[in-house]
Amino acid sequence: MENQVQFKHRAPEQFRAKKTVEDIFQAARELSFSGDDAKLTSRAVAKRSGYSIGTIYRYFEKLDDIFINIFMGARQKYINQCIDLIEKHPPDHRAEILLEKIIDLVINGWNKTNTNALTFILKIFFKNAKEPQKLGMLSDSIIAHFKKAQQKDITNTFLELTEEQIRLRLRAATVALRSPFFENDPIAGTPLHKEISMEIFKALFVKRENS
Repeated sequence: MENQVQFKHRAPEQFRAKKTVEDIFQAARELSFSGDDAKLTSRAVAKRSGYSIGTIYRYFEKLDDIFINIFMGARQKYINQCIDLIEKHPPDHRAEILLEKIIDLVINGWNKTNTNALTFILKIFFKNAKEPQKLGMLSDSIIAHFKKAQQKDITNTFLELTEEQIRLRLRAATVALRSPFFENDPIAGTPLHKEISMEIFKALFVKRENS
């Protein structure tokens, strides 16, 4: 992806090395479920993954890079799935149908995320990422696909927007989806959360009936 934010870890080229990195990621994910900073040490990750501390630092400059990569990888996964939904959206289906699918995808995905792990990884991300403001840039890869869906639409339900308008509105809509999870708000992931998110998405991306 053109706008994917990169965080440094030494990319493995061989299958065995790729497996090692994935094993390290999995061990870190499992340890992060506790949300206890004291349990997140290089020694703990090494013990759970079955690799030495030296092996861990062969692929990652510091321990926090592991958790940053986990977080960004999960974000990119959802964005890729959103792009797939947009690409497959039939031109004779109303815009609301696509928006509802995107909202369900994102909220259902967050609902499956361990709250302690999310809180812990977010804390590490915003503390250590060199350019945390670029988090929002990940969603920019959706813009061209959404613009194409808008142009192909024959239902006259997509609001006609420039790519710049889509970018800013997408950032605003994304906040409605993710902030309740980031803030441990009781509304997060509930039917009401979906309902309110849909209202916001419709206001930003759907034509009014009388327009």
